[in-house]
Amino acid sequence: MVKALMLADDFHNQPQAASQSMTIVAGRPFLEWQLLVLKAQGFNDIVLCVNEGADELATHFGDGSKLDLDIDYAIADDESGTASAVLAASDLVDGTFLLLHATTFFDVDYQGLIDFHEGKEAALSMTLAIAGGSSDTASRYGSVSLDINHRITRFIEGSDSAESFDFGYANGGAYAVEPAVLGEIAPNSHASFEDVAAGLIDNRSVFGYISDGYPIDITTNEGLTIAQKYFAPHA
Repeated sequence: MVKALMLADDFHNQPQAASQSMTIVAGRPFLEWQLLVLKAQGFNDIVLCVNEGADELATHFGDGSKLDLDIDYAIADDESGTASAVLAASDLVDGTFLLLHATTFFDVDYQGLIDFHEGKEAALSMTLAIAGGSSDTASRYGSVSLDINHRITRFIEGSDSAESFDFGYANGGAYAVEPAVLGEIAPNSHASFEDVAAGLIDNRSVFGYISDGYPIDITTNEGLTIAQKYFAPHA
């Protein structure tokens, strides 16, 4: 059974009074909508990667039984980067796993992602949105170039992207990952998981899974408005 790891807190930023993933969208916490999407696609085993003292999430979701899910928690230091937050879950995964950011939603066929990942024998597969020439999408989420086999040949993170680095695809923020990738993460690292992904490209083991649509990031006012409209019909 493939587990889904969710980066559910605000790692490598200043700790928030409340997790942004718990922002109410169309009557539910945004993270809950994400979990319901995973459940609808048959992914019921969830690991929430959280900061120390993340009582809000544990109180709301508990063991997941109220949503007919099985939820575990991996606890990382408040000052960890997202790479260390994923490493904290290493004892809870024993095979290929999904990795998602809890404040970003990308409407993806997750089983399709897993099938693609396994077919490519990839170490890591990154969901991609078509940037469509929009430097805003590429600069926010990171710009990606592919070869004809969908192998990623270059990835520039969103914080480093500039208008001149729009390669046609943007990182969708959801991944299929092999456990061996965790061995590339140094303990107590302040790096992002995207740093780790970029470091694997030279090994020719990172592939891009193209999906329709574009990521919805609720940490921006625009993204929050789009999320409200997207999920309102399902409320």
